[in-house]
Amino acid sequence: MRGRSFEPTPLEFLSRQSFHPWLVVGVTCIGAFIGQVDASIVQLALPTLQQTFKATVNEVRWVAIAYLLAFAACLPVFARLCEMVGRKLLYLAGFALFGVASLMCGLAQDLPTLVAFRTLQGIGGSLLGANSIAILVKAMPLEKRAHAIGCLTAAQAIGVSAGPVVGGLLLASLGWQWLFWVTVPFSLAAVVLGWLVLPRTAELVAETFDWPGAVLLMPSLLLAVLAINQLSVWPLVSLPMIACVLGAAAFLIMFGRRERKAAFPLIELGLFAVAASAPASWASHWAMPCSTPCSSCRRMPCCTAGTTARA
Repeated sequence: MRGRSFEPTPLEFLSRQSFHPWLVVGVTCIGAFIGQVDASIVQLALPTLQQTFKATVNEVRWVAIAYLLAFAACLPVFARLCEMVGRKLLYLAGFALFGVASLMCGLAQDLPTLVAFRTLQGIGGSLLGANSIAILVKAMPLEKRAHAIGCLTAAQAIGVSAGPVVGGLLLASLGWQWLFWVTVPFSLAAVVLGWLVLPRTAELVAETFDWPGAVLLMPSLLLAVLAINQLSVWPLVSLPMIACVLGAAAFLIMFGRRERKAAFPLIELGLFAVAASAPASWASHWAMPCSTPCSSCRRMPCCTAGTTARA
């Protein structure tokens, strides 16, 4: 069954222009850019935050870890939910939540408050990550999609490269708060531009959301990412590490059993069983949760992080 979208319509004048699809690409590039800038820029703030809040190294690491945990746990849930609620609606909500959380991060007066707002920021980031490719693909003709995806990838690369440079300048001149506030204008601009140019979701999937599946999948991803992030803190053979690994495996097994019985599963497990696509599907499923914490929190080079994730 299909439902009608109640999302705001794009500005009619812009929709008729031949360059309208590229405006959509521009909005998704903003989302890709601020996400990568934030991920790379926060690493510079950790030593300063440690001194400011009189915290230990392991305590201040949660400023980075909280974002990754929220992002990884919510991403597959929002990827499914956007088909039922509307991609444009959730994408704009992601920009708004990311911007507000970034603003509040700079206003935080203690470390727990900062970690809480970083968690909200991660939820906003997952809303952006879950929708960007889908919005881009729907807006672009088939022959131009590769070029558009290339622009999105370039925006991510620019964000990663610009983060340390811009962060160093802001940290030296304005203070650590501006490392979070620098993305707020981009988020605000993206909400306005997205409202005006992003196309509505043509048809919504009128299905019941698999809440039991979401409840099982989210802790599985959360525990797996937590275990990876704590590799440098917890010994491999330690109670916390073993508990995280066993907990992630247990929730994943229960999730698999649930999805086989669900009328409208959160993830179609049959995609992982197709012989031709199974290796790529499993690799892409675990690439983000495994490689991002290694490169971001443990400061591994990207090639080393990719090798770790592949292993």
